[in-house]
Amino acid sequence: IHTSISPGTRLRSIRVEKQICRLDLSAEFLENPEELTWALRVITASLCTLEGISAVYITVEGTVPEGYPASWFGVLTPKSDWFL
Repeated sequence: IHTSISPGTRLRSIRVEKQICRLDLSAEFLENPEELTWALRVITASLCTLEGISAVYITVEGTVPEGYPASWFGVLTPKSDWFL
C-alpha cells in the first residue's frame, strides 16, 4: 500500500460549511512535493464521496501555502481525468 500523503502529516482541524469540507493540515504535508498533486487529489476525491460534501478546501498550518500553483489550493472538486 502506498500513500502520497507525507509521513507525519496531522489533521489540525476539519469542518464542513455549505458542502465544502475545510481541512487544515500540519506542515509535514508539504515535505514531499513530488507527491503533493496526488495527495491533494486523493484527499479531495475521497472526501467528495461522503454525503453532503461536494468540494474540499485545504490549508496548511492555517494558511494557503505560498509558492504552489493556485489550482493546488483553494476550493477543489474531483476531475474525471485525475486518476487516468
